[in-house]
Amino acid sequence: MKIPQLEKKSELKTCHNISWEDDYSWVHQSNILDVLRDSSKLLPKVRKYLEEENAYTEHHLKDTKEAQKKLFDEIKG
Repeated sequence: MKIPQLEKKSELKTCHNISWEDDYSWVHQSNILDVLRDSSKLLPKVRKYLEEENAYTEHHLKDTKEAQKKLFDEIKG
């Protein structure tokens, strides 16, 4: 299974006279509160990446399900 890669779109940012390139600023959404209320408003490319990343993680951690549950139950108390 291939590691998901989020698309890079370089953008020059400046704050307090310091400049840097931000390859992932396009991911930020000004309507984040709307997105949190209604996930269908999430950018399609971001949703696709998150779904691929979740599938990748699930695939590689499938053998740890029992340990995950035990840790979760222990933390939960």
